[in-house]
Amino acid sequence: MTRNRRFLAGLPADAALAAAARTVLETVWIRHPEEALALGIHDGDPVWPSVDAAGVSRDLRTLRGLRRRLEAFPPTADVRTLRRRLETEIDDLEAQRPFARDPGFYNALIAGTLLAEVRRPLPDPAARAGRLAAWLEGVPGLLGDARRALEDPPALLVDLARRQFADTLPWLTGELPTAWTAAPAPHRRRAEAAAAAAAEAYRAFLSFLEADLGPRARGPLAWGAGRLARRLAVTEDLAEPLEQLAARGWAELARLEAERERAVAQLVPGGDLDAARARLAAERPSPAGLPAAAAAAVERLQTFCRERRLLTLPPDPPPVVVESPGFLRAVTMASLDPPGPFEEGDPTAYFQVTLPDPGWDAGSTAAYLSGFSPWSLAVIAAHEAYPGHFVQLARLRRAGGSIRQAVWSWAFVEGWAHYTEELVREQGLGGSDPRLDLAWVLEALERVGRLLAAVHLHTGAWSPAETEAFFRQHCGLTAPAARRETWRGAQDPLYLVYTWGKLEILRLREQARQRQGAAFSLAAFHDTVLGTGAPSLPVLAALLESGGTAPGTDGEA
Repeated sequence: MTRNRRFLAGLPADAALAAAARTVLETVWIRHPEEALALGIHDGDPVWPSVDAAGVSRDLRTLRGLRRRLEAFPPTADVRTLRRRLETEIDDLEAQRPFARDPGFYNALIAGTLLAEVRRPLPDPAARAGRLAAWLEGVPGLLGDARRALEDPPALLVDLARRQFADTLPWLTGELPTAWTAAPAPHRRRAEAAAAAAAEAYRAFLSFLEADLGPRARGPLAWGAGRLARRLAVTEDLAEPLEQLAARGWAELARLEAERERAVAQLVPGGDLDAARARLAAERPSPAGLPAAAAAAVERLQTFCRERRLLTLPPDPPPVVVESPGFLRAVTMASLDPPGPFEEGDPTAYFQVTLPDPGWDAGSTAAYLSGFSPWSLAVIAAHEAYPGHFVQLARLRRAGGSIRQAVWSWAFVEGWAHYTEELVREQGLGGSDPRLDLAWVLEALERVGRLLAAVHLHTGAWSPAETEAFFRQHCGLTAPAARRETWRGAQDPLYLVYTWGKLEILRLREQARQRQGAAFSLAAFHDTVLGTGAPSLPVLAALLESGGTAPGTDGEA
């Protein structure tokens, strides 16, 4: 049982609900150590979850018992949030079964857990080395269990997993060992031996993927409409039919394509999208200059939010720009690694930017860096830092109580960040410069492309090749970017929540404006939204309708 003081202090006053919440969350965290660590819970046992049939059945029995226990409580916002997390875990084990379907599940679990341990290390070098050694010592056994658990994954997911495991291996043997250099010699030797064994297990698993699992992988890639709709209902309380969701996506795509045409016409009169993109690409940074350019964009957006008084800014120092770990290269260009809401140690937030692969040729490197022009970086910094994820998750540490701090709706989290991209443009960032307009709309087109790709790819309407072609034709993505987005959607169709979340927040904002009339304040709306924690959007709507959760008063006005 965790002894984390921040977590325990934020549990509900109702003793029975507090006990149930603690049991539910601690049970879930056993299967998701990377989730617990990211939240700031560092005292869990360094033991990998069971993926064998007996272990999965045992955990399902426990979770179903907890489901019955929660039925005794009225459906408050906290209880609905707790049930949503519990039902998500039950659905994982009953229906989704990523441990049997997706070999990349294991790399995400291992790399995510180890990275969380390294980024927020224990202050005692010996204890830090001991925890890392314990995790690493379990890697060969976990990957051995993975071979037996994987049934018939889709070939595309095997290909993606091969790349992810290959990208993680140099990190395991290169950067990770620096985490225990300050430990006493016996602890260093244990960690080094464990890391060597884990790396060897990675190599063996890569061989298994290439020579064994890959050639026989014939599983269907598409989830099917029923499975996708159920997953959205379970994880996000999303009851909207897939056909209606897709219709909203097509309407948003049409709006954004018109915005793109206007931006292109202003930027290169008589020219086309390629010419307009070339204007942006001409200002791309060098690989070595990318981190500094990202830091400058963060500072620019922080200043803009403060001057425009868009919301209450947290007092926390801005995020520190670092290079993304190599294993993230296949799926993301930039991301935020924030301190969890229960973090009692290092409070630093990290803005991760993915540098080009050193093995790429000059043309591929230049094409990739074109996505980091000053205008594109401004939009990315809005999403990841100010007023996006960094502000949102810093406020989460001070709002909502432990249940809503621990259980995040990704439609809320990513919807907010995507909403802020549009917000800063709406509020005058960049004036009327068509370069910012183009950078913004290209990002937005990628996000709405995710919604449409997820629905059509996983209902079987589109093949992966057709999905890539859609991203290139309608969203303006380069071939490598279109492939990356298709791979990402194949692995996780819930990346559609970016656009759905943005559209819902815009809808809730308009409802609040109509309800409040002349008294409506944009900053107050934002503060109220962020003061609710990170609930599902239907729960957020109910909280706003009833007056919401009062935002904290700490930080800048």
